[in-house]
Order: sequence, then C-alpha cells, then structure tokens
Amino acid sequence: MWVAAGCKHSVATFVSESEYGVNLLTDFSKQFKKCAVICLLGALGQWASAAEVPHLYRETVLVDSQSRQHRQAAAKKALAIVLVRVSGTVDVLRSDEIRSSLSRADRYLGQFGYQRHDESATTDESEGFDLLMEFQPEPVMALLKQAGQPIWSSDRPVILACIELVDGSRRQRVTAAGDQSSGSLQRWNTLVADEARRRGLPIRLPRAAGGACAQQASSLNSDLILSGELRLVGNSCVAEWSMPFEGRDHQWKFGTDSHQACVGKAVDAVAETLSASYAFAAVGASQAPLLLQVADVNDFADYVDVILMLKSLAMVESVDVASVQENAVDFSVVIQGDIDQLQQAIGMKRLLQKAPEPEPEPAPMPAPAPEPARDPLTGLAIDPATEAAIDPLTGAAIDPALALAPTPPVEPAPVRLFYRLSPR
Repeated sequence: MWVAAGCKHSVATFVSESEYGVNLLTDFSKQFKKCAVICLLGALGQWASAAEVPHLYRETVLVDSQSRQHRQAAAKKALAIVLVRVSGTVDVLRSDEIRSSLSRADRYLGQFGYQRHDESATTDESEGFDLLMEFQPEPVMALLKQAGQPIWSSDRPVILACIELVDGSRRQRVTAAGDQSSGSLQRWNTLVADEARRRGLPIRLPRAAGGACAQQASSLNSDLILSGELRLVGNSCVAEWSMPFEGRDHQWKFGTDSHQACVGKAVDAVAETLSASYAFAAVGASQAPLLLQVADVNDFADYVDVILMLKSLAMVESVDVASVQENAVDFSVVIQGDIDQLQQAIGMKRLLQKAPEPEPEPAPMPAPAPEPARDPLTGLAIDPATEAAIDPLTGAAIDPALALAPTPPVEPAPVRLFYRLSPR
C-alpha cells in the first residue's frame, strides 16, 4: 500500500501494468529493504542534514477518470513540476530535450495510485480522482544531466517565513497552526505548505506571534529568514518580500489577484535565487578526482557516516578511499560541478566542519654537494654545465648550451580539501 505522510485516505486503486514496469507491492518491498539497510547504516553515527526535503519526485494531479489517456496527460504535468523542483529553476522547461521528454513522461514513472478526491481538503471543488505519482530518481537525474540542466540536491536551506497580514486596520502574523487554530490561520498554513512543497523548499512558520523572527530562527534551526508584508483587499494581495542571502538583501514587490499567487510568486523567487547558488550544472565531463581528507574518523561508524553522506550528494559521481591515517581518511572524490558547490553541499549536511590545511613537514636538509672533478693538467675545477660532452656515436664534442634534455610532463597536483567530523 502506498501511504503518504499526512494523507487522510488510503489509496483506493492500485495499478500494475507490465508495459510501465509498475508493481507496487514488489517495488515497495524492495524499496523498504533498501531503506532499512541505509537507515541502519546511517544510524551508526546518527548524522543529520540541514533539511532533507522529502518526496522531491512525488506529485499528485487531479484527474477526471482512471483512463490511460488521463494518466498520460497527468504524468506530463507532474513530470514538469518534478523537473522544476529537482533542478530548482523553471528555465529547465525551455530545453528542447526536456520538452520532448514530457511527451513520454509515463516512462519515468516508478509507481502510481488513485484515491477519491477530497473536496474539503482543497479549494478545488471538482470531482474525480487524485492520481499519486512517484517518478524514478535515477532516470530523472539522467535526463537533466543529458539535457545539460542543473540539479539541486534534496538538502536545502531551512527558511523561516515571517509573514504579516494587513487587512484594513488589522495586522496578524502567520504562525504555525495547531488543532485549535482558526480556520483562517489553518488556511494560510496549508497555502504556505503547498507552495513550499511545489518548489521543494523547507519553509517553517514562527511558533509565536510575538518577538522578532531572528530570535525564533535560531530555535527552529533556520538558515534564512524570509519576511513578507501582505496587504489584503478581498482576494487580491499587494506584497513586499525580502530575504538576506549571501551579503545581499533580495527584495520582491508585486500584486496578485489571489492569496495563493501572492505566496507562490515569493516562493518561486526564493527557489530561483537559492538554486542559482546551490544547484550544480550537469554540463560536460566529470572533473579529475580530488582528495578530501576527513580528520577525527575514529571508528567504523564514523567511516560509514562520511561515505553515506558523500554518496548522497547528487553532484558526486564516485567515492573511493585513497589512504587511511591514524585518525583520518583520504577520500578520492569525482564530482560533476564546481568545488565551491561541493563545499556548499557538504556544509548543508552539517556532518563535517572545514579544517585548516595541515602544516607541511619541514623539508630535509640538502645533502652536501660532492667535490667537483678537476682537470688533471690545470688542476682547475670542471664545471659540468660548461664542459663539452662527447657523443658516443660520432666521437664529436657536444656543446652543453645546445643540448636539450627532454622535460618530463608535470601533472597538476590534485585539489585537496580538509574537513573534520562535527562534534556529536
């Protein structure tokens, strides 16, 4: 059974068709076993990420029926949403190769199921079915790489959204709603959650209406603060949003004819801004291996934590152990993207901290130069740099100034990065 977090209804209909390779029971069994192994290994060190965004490859579309035609149309719409979410930018849909793939969207499906549409749970009063679709991550990422599009990993900055609603003379902050909250507050919570999920952003709301957002950001483990003032006139909205990021205060101002669009446009702007820094461009060949030294690796659990963390990064092509020291391990890592983005991705995981480069060992004292050879007739020292050599084949003298020794190619030293395990 496909069970989605927060889903009020069990899936009413399951589909198993050989032409799509869909077999829910078998597939879920395999996924569960794989997940169990990964979770068990990961639990050895209990490392945590900044914010692992779940279900990047899952989307739900309302359909009129369970026909194949409606499913194919829904898959095309859902895959477009997933591609934007995974890449971090709507520009991905401008690619000819991506647009062509949308006509074959059902080929990327891993599993899907239907449930009766719950009108009370949404603003859509249409009848029909919610088609739940899970796309296969590997083929989707391969499509993005082949089309030269960016990929944004599932570890993303946590955003605290401080939203002030201004309705006439009334001002209200949108906070996290509890079971006893007003219908209006719960509606705004749902609206923010839906828009954040659409773009794959971990957005949180303050717990209390009072106090500065910066004070709550720390307790909620937030990386960024998105502030918005929304002036409401009926269903219309005039919004001013701002978010400090990378030394700049990003600001957006616009008006919309719906509250959902008022939040949605801000979420789109934030996603585009962040993905420009965090998503890596899957263009060209992989880089030469770099060496990543991790200190304070004291046991097998630490080693497993680091390996799993590196392999979870979308831009990492391969990870191998290059050498092992007393309490440090050198990993040979092949990436697609640039090194700054790799360091950003590692920082988002919060498992490792940057470490200073170790002091180089002192160079050994040079050996004393040997006594120069002396001319037996004059007793003067012979300078090898100016002394003519004899060609053994012709017996002729070779002018040392004209002798060209082949210069061996100098291979560039691999890039080295230095980290240590974060305190537990």
